[in-house]
Amino acid sequence: MKEKITILGLAIGASFGILLMALLSQISFITGEELELYSIAEEIVGSVDNYIYRETPDSLEMTKEDLLQYGGDCKDWTEYYETLVPEGINTTKLLINTADSYHMILAIANDDGYCIIDGKFFRCFVFGG
Repeated sequence: MKEKITILGLAIGASFGILLMALLSQISFITGEELELYSIAEEIVGSVDNYIYRETPDSLEMTKEDLLQYGGDCKDWTEYYETLVPEGINTTKLLINTADSYHMILAIANDDGYCIIDGKFFRCFVFGG
């Protein structure tokens, strides 16, 4: 049985998923302050001194204090990071499904580009690059 990967609700074959990721990697990667979003993503990720990953039940509503003290999973951190995004910046939580689990990340965007924030890491891309 061929493995299927679900991205944004679309099931795609694993080989097409690899091709898609290769194409996406050709988008211009911004490493400096050329993109306003870069400094926003850097500030969001840098605001957490004690990043702790631990799985939590999805039904558990975590307070900011609990998350920062005890840690949380990708859903908890994504939802917290979304609260730190300045007004006027677009946000989307992306849910990536696999056969056995899922992973959640945050995308922030403006007219110039977008950044993907995943745990303690982020990458920014410029549109049309």
